[in-house]
Amino acid sequence: MAALAWWTLVCVSPACEDRVTGYCACPSGTKIVEDTDHAFKCVANEDPDFGCSASDTGKCKPPHAIGICDRDNKCAIGGCDDEFADCDKDGSNGCEINYTTNLDHCGRCRHPCTVPTGTGTAECKDGYCGVACSPGQADCNGKWEDGCEVDGGCPEAGSPMGEGEASPS
Repeated sequence: MAALAWWTLVCVSPACEDRVTGYCACPSGTKIVEDTDHAFKCVANEDPDFGCSASDTGKCKPPHAIGICDRDNKCAIGGCDDEFADCDKDGSNGCEINYTTNLDHCGRCRHPCTVPTGTGTAECKDGYCGVACSPGQADCNGKWEDGCEVDGGCPEAGSPMGEGEASPS
């Protein structure tokens, strides 16, 4: 029989210690885990801080998410951190989208920012779609969806030219 390390006998809670053997033992529905001081304690089998099953002791912490244990004792997403979303519904990669900057999921899942080809570059800033115009183009109507619809500059206020028409060169 292998020798046990000195800390195998230290239990944080008296409820964990087996009075007959002196070793740590846990009641049904709980498991024994080691804390940072090399002491042992009993926690619920479904405690996300210590895994979601009797045999799992790894922390349930999906990226950018609050980890919970689901009814099948698997790690799941209980909620997302601010500015993140679980757009692919795959709990293993957490809340994978930062919706404040993602062009395909701007402000929410499956809300793409696109502009017609050659009319500027789509942007997602703070969860809102926008357009960045190239030199010589302008977004005069303020609608990002149609891009930089004017070549040249925007007409002056009160100009006889209609909205969206470029001023003569």
